[in-house]
Amino acid sequence: MSAVATVVIWELISRAFGMFLSIAASTQISSLYGKKLFDDAQQVVCDLYRLCFVSGCIVPAILIPVTKPYARWCLATEETSEMALKYIIPQAAGNVFTCIFYTNVGILQAEGRTLLVGIIDVIALGVGMGVLNPLFMGKLKMGIIGPSISTVIADAVPGIILTILFFCGKFGTKPKLSGLIKPFSKHTYQAIVVGSSQFISQLSNAVPAIFMRRVMGKSLIDKSKYDVMMSGMNVAYRYTSLITAINLALCAGFLAPGAYAYAAQKYKRYIALTIHLNWIGFVWCIISEIIVIALAKPLSKLFGNGEAFLDWAVKELKAANWATFVMFIKYTLISMLQSQQRGKRAMIVSLSSNFLAFLASIYIIDAVHPHQPEKIMWCFWITSVVGLVLGSILIFKPFYQIIKKSKEEKTEDENELSSKADTESPDIENQNSENQGAENKNSEEQEAAKKTSENKNSDNQNLDNEDTEPNNDVESQNS
Repeated sequence: MSAVATVVIWELISRAFGMFLSIAASTQISSLYGKKLFDDAQQVVCDLYRLCFVSGCIVPAILIPVTKPYARWCLATEETSEMALKYIIPQAAGNVFTCIFYTNVGILQAEGRTLLVGIIDVIALGVGMGVLNPLFMGKLKMGIIGPSISTVIADAVPGIILTILFFCGKFGTKPKLSGLIKPFSKHTYQAIVVGSSQFISQLSNAVPAIFMRRVMGKSLIDKSKYDVMMSGMNVAYRYTSLITAINLALCAGFLAPGAYAYAAQKYKRYIALTIHLNWIGFVWCIISEIIVIALAKPLSKLFGNGEAFLDWAVKELKAANWATFVMFIKYTLISMLQSQQRGKRAMIVSLSSNFLAFLASIYIIDAVHPHQPEKIMWCFWITSVVGLVLGSILIFKPFYQIIKKSKEEKTEDENELSSKADTESPDIENQNSENQGAENKNSEEQEAAKKTSENKNSDNQNLDNEDTEPNNDVESQNS
């Protein structure tokens, strides 16, 4: 466990490339859909696939050579350093499949297929944990390399299948093979800028964590406890990663509809989406903090036992989650800026909160609380507070403009409804007057017919009288 805790940071860096491509795909493609630029969206997809292969070459070339020297620099033992290298090699070498998988996830999210994405993720996770890990570690006795290989397979299989389905035209986005040899689209560069904020966010978390392990190792008085301390930190990191993963999932679900609503100038819908994004994230973080603080020891027992291990795990787990209730806001504010195509502002928030604040807090905490390495875990929630302050400043003006535009949109809708009602009113009046005229005409015709009938009856009566008068004369004559 200490070997995984030492190099889990390299795992985070390798997956950061995939997350970068996923955010670039979901944000830019949904924005192009909002602008009805469907052909451009297809070319962006092809460009992102090409970037997957670029990332697949960069990651192993950087991470594999530096893993063992880094583990030694963190004061790990030679055995731990060797196991760390074995763990990271498969994931670094198979990074191209991770990038392809995440790119396809971003495309599906841009099409609004979030449920399908969730189903694919759950199946991949279930197969990896429930089938491949027991097979590689138990049946095949592959050791620490087993979980790493299972992770690559869980990314590769759905990633390849989805890519084939996209090029076969089975989804709304239908890239063409010819797009893989065409020049890069101008919209791809905008996608890279927006996705870079997510990449920097991931990378900014990773780089300070490298120094965090070094500082924690140096501040430890009894160096023989390094492995148990790192094992306890692995527990804290895993639960913090779970909380962060849900926040990132909420943000990923928001990005595609948010970017579409903003590009289509449907500001009321955009505001409603941001409200739901933030209150759900807040509730999740509150519940997570209560569970972690109240049940720190039972949660730690899921990873191991032994008094020394549990002591370190409980201390580090609580230290990392004292202010988890504000963790969501850093990610939601970055996503809101990304959905508005404000990649530079999102990048500033990511760089400042995840890198500068993280790195500074590590050394400040170590200086204020020497030889207490568990308190260095405070840097996790300190970065969230910095992100809250800085992100609020940078989002205030753009979001205020959106609120103003939503009010104008509401006024326009009301005016349109009233003008429509006014247009319909004269038609109704004309129809009523026509109906009234028809009724009057009918009544006049009825009166005329009535008079005609009366005149006829009068004439008939006169004729009857004339007929009776001669008869009377004849009778009188006979008499």
